[in-house]
Amino acid sequence: MKIRQGFVSNSSTTSFCIAGVGLSKKELKETFDVEEAWEIESSELSVYRNSDAGDYGENYVGLSIDRMLPDETRAQFEARASDLLSRLAGKPVVVSIFTEGWYNG
Repeated sequence: MKIRQGFVSNSSTTSFCIAGVGLSKKELKETFDVEEAWEIESSELSVYRNSDAGDYGENYVGLSIDRMLPDETRAQFEARASDLLSRLAGKPVVVSIFTEGWYNG
């Protein structure tokens, strides 16, 4: 019997913190007129998808917390994310702070 004492590298985890939106595939189409979240064009955005949840899973799109400016308040950061997503959607988009994590392994 072999006992592994080091880091297990065959597992997959995803975790993130963004100011943005969580949308189903239907909501993604209605809001941004795209089939997949990665189709939203902006170099500033981070996109995450819970692949285990199928068509009903959330697509998370927004500004990653590492894009928060040093002198920016949380409210200012959320407003900046809302402005960016609203411009891309062509209509107002209200954002929230999302912290999520998944483990596949």
